[in-house]
Amino acid sequence: MKAHPFLKKHPTRSLFAIVLFMMAVVLLLIAFSIIALRSPGLTEITTGRKTNVSKATFLKNYTVHYPIFHDAALDAIISRHTEEYIAHFEKRLAGKNDIRDHLTVNYEANHVGTITTSITFISKETVSGQPDVISSQHLVLDMQNKKQLTAQDVIAQNLSARQTLAKLLHDYFKQAGVVSSPLELVNLLELQLADLHDFSLDAHSLILYLNPHQPSITNAGLAPVAIDKSLLGGVLYDTYTKPDSDVQPADPLVASYHIQSPPPAGNIINPDGRMLALTFDDGPDNLTPSVLDRLDTYQSHATFFVLGHLVDTYKATLQRAIREGSEIGNHSWNHPDLRSLSPAELEWQVGATQAAIQVATGGYTPRLMRPPYGGTNSLVAHYLETHGLRQALWNVDTDDWRDRDAEVIYNRIMANAADGRIILLHDIHPTSVQAALRAIRDLKAQGFQLVTASDLYRYRGM
Repeated sequence: MKAHPFLKKHPTRSLFAIVLFMMAVVLLLIAFSIIALRSPGLTEITTGRKTNVSKATFLKNYTVHYPIFHDAALDAIISRHTEEYIAHFEKRLAGKNDIRDHLTVNYEANHVGTITTSITFISKETVSGQPDVISSQHLVLDMQNKKQLTAQDVIAQNLSARQTLAKLLHDYFKQAGVVSSPLELVNLLELQLADLHDFSLDAHSLILYLNPHQPSITNAGLAPVAIDKSLLGGVLYDTYTKPDSDVQPADPLVASYHIQSPPPAGNIINPDGRMLALTFDDGPDNLTPSVLDRLDTYQSHATFFVLGHLVDTYKATLQRAIREGSEIGNHSWNHPDLRSLSPAELEWQVGATQAAIQVATGGYTPRLMRPPYGGTNSLVAHYLETHGLRQALWNVDTDDWRDRDAEVIYNRIMANAADGRIILLHDIHPTSVQAALRAIRDLKAQGFQLVTASDLYRYRGM
């Protein structure tokens, strides 16, 4: 083979020119690869949107797919989101340049609507010498206000909304038999927005990603739980409660659990389960609503033995207690020892209190009467029986009227908790209420059903 004349005459210069040409080609390839990662390169049409695909470079090995909306605000959100994947990957590389290292990010458009759009990003990081990291993350966009949404943007920030959502999940998973311990059910009732590690929205559902067994403890074992928007009035802000329209074909999420109708209430009594009754004397009081709040949170009930002279002042509290399934009992008008009264005085103390409760509550008629101090005799017992009232005493006295120490009272409750017990407390003492609030949660976590005294009598044949 004959050499090219140019090579014969200028061998050094020719070789230098070839080297320069090859270096220029390499630099151009590197520049093209970097540009391809940062700006629109190879595209394919997906759900009416473009998809960017990066090319691997000699130093960084990425393949990142992401949607383009051709809207500056939305595309900026997507850009920031994908840059976070790249930054995390580069941090793991820590300056290494191993051709085996690779980042792949793909996405699915689960819902593309007029109100919201939900996208699932799935990433895989391969770094030599370390386990692969595979993760999924859901990005929810407000299509009208052009912003990324958090759970706090979508779910109302009030106690009622949190409790409604928590109870909906609690009742569903209790019915489904997914949770296996009372503590896990309690954890569901304590669900906070901070415990929601991820969420998304589609045309008709809110999808939460949580572990039903340990929703407030860990983000391991997360499963998609879809809840129909029709069940979330007062939970979602109005904008996101509305059914949306799918304006583009999508890859809908398949939920592991789907709550489509209100599940049976979680406070149905199991006759074979352990149960006890918390009872509160000498109220109502301005502390009583906090007890009702805690009972409501943990789907529990109690019995409140009230004094007649306080009934009108706290009639709203009594109405709420009845509405939420607790029980009102008669505790006399102003707390005398009934054994010291004449028949006429006994008649007035009990009868006037019955009447006051009926007027304040629109007709509720107590069936239980607890004599103040537990003071009873044959005359008192006969009077109550002939007037359709059951005499209701107790078998656990916390002595909370004497020992105003919340820790002491709490310990007495827990130490004496057993099936069939009736526990005496007073909702007029802050220390008693503090102890009760703590005990309600812990008794439920131990598997006790907290029922009214009448329910305890019924189910235990007392």
